[in-house]
Amino acid sequence: MIKVIKISLAVIVVNSLLVGANIHQKYDIKSAKILYKISGSGDIMGVVTKATGEKSVVFDDFGAKELIEEKRENSSSIGGDNKVDTLHTITYRDKSLVSIADMEKKRITYTQNIAIDMMGASTENTAQQIGKNMMLQMGGQKIGTDTILGYKCDVWSMMGTKQCLYKGIVLKIETDIMGIKSSEVATKITFDITTDKSTFALPNFPIYDIEGNKIDKSELLKDAKEASKERVHTMPKNLLSQMKAKLLSQESTMVFAKKCLRSANSLKEANICNQKANRMSGESEEDFEEWDKATKKEILGFIDQGLDQIECMKKAKNMGEAQYCIPQE
Repeated sequence: MIKVIKISLAVIVVNSLLVGANIHQKYDIKSAKILYKISGSGDIMGVVTKATGEKSVVFDDFGAKELIEEKRENSSSIGGDNKVDTLHTITYRDKSLVSIADMEKKRITYTQNIAIDMMGASTENTAQQIGKNMMLQMGGQKIGTDTILGYKCDVWSMMGTKQCLYKGIVLKIETDIMGIKSSEVATKITFDITTDKSTFALPNFPIYDIEGNKIDKSELLKDAKEASKERVHTMPKNLLSQMKAKLLSQESTMVFAKKCLRSANSLKEANICNQKANRMSGESEEDFEEWDKATKKEILGFIDQGLDQIECMKKAKNMGEAQYCIPQE
């Protein structure tokens, strides 16, 4: 129920929509080119595997435009039989539009990642911040620092993976999952590079959608422009409606919590309120660990703040008005 009570934190979502232009910012550096060495090996039930390769990442506009080229060779051996697979792809991302060129099959797969645009509805306002928030939610921890090519980076550990981040850029990533170890380590970095259209050019291959249907290039450009124009005009309004609906759906729970907790004079009584509020909201928050006058005052204060913001949101007709529902710190 704590999430419901602290609804003032959720309302910050509206504020992030107002600065949605930053949502595609992945890095704290405007442009760069990074080269990586890829390696890996493992032995699972007698199957010996090995991976080698290289990767290059070029980006501009703080990561809104990014080109990733990867060449990898994967080999496996079992009972004296050897098999080698090669992979060569070039991926270009322009905000939410993604094109992946398969250099072996000589074709490009085109898709539009709406989820990237929808990240504007997060409590964070850049892709980098959202990524860190997701790592924390999934149990990730910052466990120390390292130095790669002279740059000090923060080491994060999560689910068998360790990665070292410098201004949002991964300088080193290591995984150890089920006996398979792999790593990508930066071998050269150049910051503040100059880019142009040729920097992000893809081969002149036929284009397909993710379902395997061939796409006409002229129609693709037209559809991309129309889709971009449509998102600009409709997304803020739609997201505001979704956010208002989400907040308003919690109102009855907030009213109940305020009345119930105001009468709670013991930890047991407070936790009974908590459990009932959880059932109403669909949350599964843990019980209170303590309930004294200070805790009671703080929680009731959160509830009052949340209800005030809900009343404000009811009246908001656009994003400009919604901004005034957010307390300025």
